Amino acid sequence: MDKMVMHTALFTLVLLLVTVAPGLVTAQAYETTARRFCVNALGQSKYDATQCLLKPRGFNIGSRDPAVLTYLCCLGSFNDVTYNYVPYVAQGLIMTIVNSASASNLLRIGSFIGKCSRRKVKVSLKDFNYWNRNGRTLKVCHSPWRK
Repeated sequence: MDKMVMHTALFTLVLLLVTVAPGLVTAQAYETTARRFCVNALGQSKYDATQCLLKPRGFNIGSRDPAVLTYLCCLGSFNDVTYNYVPYVAQGLIMTIVNSASASNLLRIGSFIGKCSRRKVKVSLKDFNYWNRNGRTLKVCHSPWRK
């Protein structure tokens, strides 16, 4: 009889976690990814990452994910982070970030921008794809098929 009570309690707990926790897990995963994108991939300070996480709370962007504003802030779109990458990143790559739903892809793009964007030529989506397929090193920052 005690096993039955224990199983019922466990089932209730699992059911509660399944219905309530996804939002918590999603928020925590988003914050972790955003911090890794800002600090680890782009080299922004922890303060920059924190203020970029808080910034979307003050904006109403309709049905769009507020994470978009966090990633744009980390890139330097609002000119209030340590490093401004926006002048060195082509619009197509920025739009890929805005539309990306994959945390791992966002982190790869952030790593690419952090490593490769301090050049005279803007990095593009084509450059990212080439870099991502060919070893992810400084030697392959720019695709030979750029234009």
